[in-house]
Amino acid sequence: RSFGISVSLFNPETLNSVSSDDILVDGLLGCGLNSAPKGALAHAIRAINTCSARCVSIDIPSGVDASSGVTYDPYIDAIATLSFVAAKSAFLTLPLSNVFIADIGIPLRCLDVDS
Repeated sequence: RSFGISVSLFNPETLNSVSSDDILVDGLLGCGLNSAPKGALAHAIRAINTCSARCVSIDIPSGVDASSGVTYDPYIDAIATLSFVAAKSAFLTLPLSNVFIADIGIPLRCLDVDS
C-alpha cells in the first residue's frame, strides 16, 4: 500500500467492479491439490476467469496438480506464474507461458531434485 497500490480481499461478488487495468493474485490453492476444486473455490476460480482483470498465480495456478500437470475443471487461466525454489513437475507438461522461478534462499541440495 505504501506504493499507492490498492489491496483488497477477494469477494466474487465484487469482481464486477474490477477493470482490465487490475491484476488479481491467485493463491487460492497450492501444491497439494489432487482433485477438482469444488463449491466456493470452484465458484471463485470461474469468477476470476470471467472477469476483465488479469490474474497472476503464486506457485502454481489454482486448479492445477503441481506433480502431474493435470488441469482440473476449473483452473485459473493466469497470465503469469511466480513459483518458488524450483520448477514444479507440472511445468514440463503444461502449456504455461510466463513462468518465473524465485530464489528464496533454499539450497537445491535440500530438495529432492537433481541440482
